[in-house]
Amino acid sequence: MSSNKIREILSFKNLTIDPTIISFEEISTMVEYLVETINSNVEGDVVEFGCYLGENSKYSMKTLLEFGSEKQLYLYDSFEGLPEQSLWEIGTGWRPGSLKTSEEILVKNFRQNNLPLPIIHKDWFKDIPEYKIPEKISFAFLDGDFYDSIYDSLEKIYNRVSDEGYIFFHDFNRPDLPGVAAAIKDFSDKYNLNLNPIQIINNLGVIKKNSEFKNLNKISTKKGGVTLVTGLWDLKRDELTEGWARPFDTHYLKKFEQLLSVESNMIIFGDRELENFVWERREKYNTQFILRDLSWFQNNEYFDIIQKIRTNKDWYSQSGWLSESTQAKLENYNPLVMSKMFLLHDAKILDMFD
Repeated sequence: MSSNKIREILSFKNLTIDPTIISFEEISTMVEYLVETINSNVEGDVVEFGCYLGENSKYSMKTLLEFGSEKQLYLYDSFEGLPEQSLWEIGTGWRPGSLKTSEEILVKNFRQNNLPLPIIHKDWFKDIPEYKIPEKISFAFLDGDFYDSIYDSLEKIYNRVSDEGYIFFHDFNRPDLPGVAAAIKDFSDKYNLNLNPIQIINNLGVIKKNSEFKNLNKISTKKGGVTLVTGLWDLKRDELTEGWARPFDTHYLKKFEQLLSVESNMIIFGDRELENFVWERREKYNTQFILRDLSWFQNNEYFDIIQKIRTNKDWYSQSGWLSESTQAKLENYNPLVMSKMFLLHDAKILDMFD
């Protein structure tokens, strides 16, 4: 029963604002443990410290609704981006103010998905009044990135987390955000707690308070087997001369739709419009969509060099067919073709299917 509901939750038609900040594997993992928390009747509400645009928060709300839980969802964020650096962030490339957003965008994200609004509080974590935090917490997701944010979050919530309640840490053991693990250790040492988070998947650590942590049997993704890696972008090939033109909608999208009917796991690269097209035809347990619009192929040192070659008469006059070809006429064609190995490399790193 629970497994079917989890699949429904993970497959809901989610309109995203920025799906790149947290992976679907991370979201699906936390949904499963939130369901286990609900089914185990652990007392307390659900809190997120560092919700950003609410991509994970929507699934938390959807889970509470689908299971008829009376738990409330509380979201906390400064909406001013990252705080000042500690010694742990110096030299990492991260800067204060990065990831700045607004409460209005968060609200829009919930409303466009027809979800009720959670309880939202805007503040730096260290300044959140005690009365703004639920007295009992069953499930906490801490996504503060920096040392101080994680440490301040733990100070606010740890004593309120019920026994057998979960505390999840995003960016745990991430090389460029060493402050996350350091803050957990310092907090643990200060209060003699012996906290040792378990890293259950990449970037995600977890503590089960005063109880032995056990891995759940994951049901949300289809592990192993064949994984196809593909992508699709509209390069405006329909604007080429006769013989070279191919309409995007009636040719490429039609063929792509046939590919989407394959049962194998799929990692798909594309822009926001293609993402909507994919989710109308695929389930999330066997599909991973990685958002990449055409600007991704342009933001590198080689793009301008490629264009100089492409528009050079000495180059496109080498053969009679070349001057009207996709290689000569479309500025994004060569960068896309030359990027296929980079896309495969990223798919291997981000692969949620093992």
